[in-house]
Amino acid sequence: MGNPKRIRKKYESPKRPWNKARILRERALVEKYGLASKKELRMMEAIIARKKAAVKKLLVADPAVAEQGKKAIIDSLNRIGILSQDAGISDVLGLGVVDILERRLQTLVYRQGLARTVKQARQFVLHGFISVDGKRVTMPGYIVKKEEENTINYFMGIKPKIMEIEMKKPDLQVKKENNQNQTESPANNLSATQEGSFGEQELVQ
Repeated sequence: MGNPKRIRKKYESPKRPWNKARILRERALVEKYGLASKKELRMMEAIIARKKAAVKKLLVADPAVAEQGKKAIIDSLNRIGILSQDAGISDVLGLGVVDILERRLQTLVYRQGLARTVKQARQFVLHGFISVDGKRVTMPGYIVKKEEENTINYFMGIKPKIMEIEMKKPDLQVKKENNQNQTESPANNLSATQEGSFGEQELVQ
């Protein structure tokens, strides 16, 4: 049978599972971003937590090593549109789960007006209606790179029938225009104060 690779857990469960404030915050984020469960939220939190842990280790490392490590971390976050190239360690430490939730394919499909709701966006991705850079992607949690953002579209240019009907409604046209305006803001303006404490594809290289 060989030596099968051990599958490791990709997230950590909260140490205080019955904290009311955390439960309410997580419930709101799951609803807002159309997540299937809190497990998906915690996988996103784990990505951010690993980046923060890596940065904290650099604070006590040799200066030359620290500078090289800092550049690698910021470059990886810049590639997925979360931080600008000139960001610093404090910017990494200030990141929250909302910053990476905004980079999920499901969220961007909704933000770009390709779906009527964030839950419908999830359905479109799972059913193979969405492509990134011309390739079908069926993972709602796919983290979209900065250069891929403008390539998100319906697979083969075929719009789901439900959207053919919905796009004729004035309210969706207005929402699409508003969402396009929102996506024009710089990546480093994503609010780190929208607390949540960011799977693996490795989702972030």
